[in-house]
Amino acid sequence: MDICGLDFPEENFLKHVLKRKKEGLIETPEEYIEKIKETIKNADKFYLIRQLQDCVDKIVFFNTETKWLVVIMYKTKRILTCFYLWKADSVEEYFKMMKFDAYLREDCKNNSYREVYKDENSKYSKFIKALQDRC
Repeated sequence: MDICGLDFPEENFLKHVLKRKKEGLIETPEEYIEKIKETIKNADKFYLIRQLQDCVDKIVFFNTETKWLVVIMYKTKRILTCFYLWKADSVEEYFKMMKFDAYLREDCKNNSYREVYKDENSKYSKFIKALQDRC
């Protein structure tokens, strides 16, 4: 499934829709697609994360007002998930709960993250700007 030029494999998409329905956050698949688009377009915080299990760069789009976030695999432009952050007051607090190191690790011996700023001149900030324009 294509959402804003990103791939969200149909099987994974349907699993996530069912989970968000059970959580009472959405009622239809179309609502979930809209949450993804709105979160990407209106995100005001962005993070680069690397996780122990795959050591692949992922971009997190987070909207501090709605507390929704979207996680995208950077290189393959694949959506991994979109969910409401109900377990924590901030995404940084969530990362701490999930035992992420507060600095990006190259060795991937632990989950780690760093904030990405839209005004920096990096491939990540360019990706963020382009994706927000597309959604």
